[in-house]
Parts: sequence; structure tokens; C-alpha cells
Amino acid sequence: PAAAPAPAPLKPVVPRYPSGNLPPLTPGNRSAAESALAQPASDRVDALQRAVQLDPAWGAGWMELGRVALESGRPRVALTAGEAAVALEPKSAPAHQLFAAALARSGYPADAAEQLEQALAIAPGNAPGHLAVAGLYARELGEPERARPHYERVLALEPHHPQSEAIRAWLAANP
Repeated sequence: PAAAPAPAPLKPVVPRYPSGNLPPLTPGNRSAAESALAQPASDRVDALQRAVQLDPAWGAGWMELGRVALESGRPRVALTAGEAAVALEPKSAPAHQLFAAALARSGYPADAAEQLEQALAIAPGNAPGHLAVAGLYARELGEPERARPHYERVLALEPHHPQSEAIRAWLAANP
């Protein structure tokens, strides 16, 4: 009797980000928010959080809060900041990329991939974005068929990318 075909590898089960926990993003006092950032603070994240509380509709403030929170190892703060930045500026590729970085670092790779796909729809020539989403599909999400076009796009945009040899090896191993 013929051997049964090997079962296809199972895709990992990944948690999804529970969105929608944002405060109302209504305009506040922008000058007070900017003044709050000028005040000495022992923690830049705390100062930025105060600033966006004073003006919840300040997209640039949320972006800066998210960036600083990621740099200082506070991805939960960055999640809220990224979600707010995307809500305020849905056509901003950097906002989607910031939110994607926070999602990826917080264990939400499927949501991170969705945010990167949105960023790439806005700015398709972004090789780092293609590389990031390809990595999520190839590793965390177990979807090499979705990774391939993004790896190919990285090489098309930057044939001499520092990761080009590794990308070519991956493409050869995953036809």
C-alpha cells in the first residue's frame, strides 16, 4: 500500500489585539500639551502621556509617545499610542508602522502584519516594511506563500540590501 501523504504543517494559533480601548480623541489644549513637553520630566514617556491627555487629538504627540515608549521598553504604552495615531491619521504609513512595531513586540503578529500591509498600501516602495511583513509571515504566522512576494519586493527595491543573500536563500528553500 502507498504511504499516506504527510500532513501539512499546522499554522500557529496567534492571539489578536483587543482594539477599541482608546480614550475619546477629541481636540484639547494644544499649547498646554506642547508646554507640558517643555517642562523637565524624569520620564519622557510620562511627559508625553501628560501631553496627549491635554490634547487627545494630537497625532504627532501620539506618534512621539509610541516611538519613545518602544525605545524605552514599554510596548503596552506604545500599543495605545499606535492605535491612537492610526485612528487620528489613517492615511499615515508611519502611524501604521509604529502600531505594527508595538503589536509585533507585544505578541500580536497577525495584527502587526495587517498594519504593515496598510502601511505598504500607502507607501509601496518601503523596503523595510516589506522585509518586516515578510518576516512575520515567514516566521510567526507560518504563511510562506504570503512572505514570498514581500521578500521579492525587497530585492526588487534594493537588490543589494544587507539581507539580500539571506532573502535569496529563503526564496530558494521556499519555492
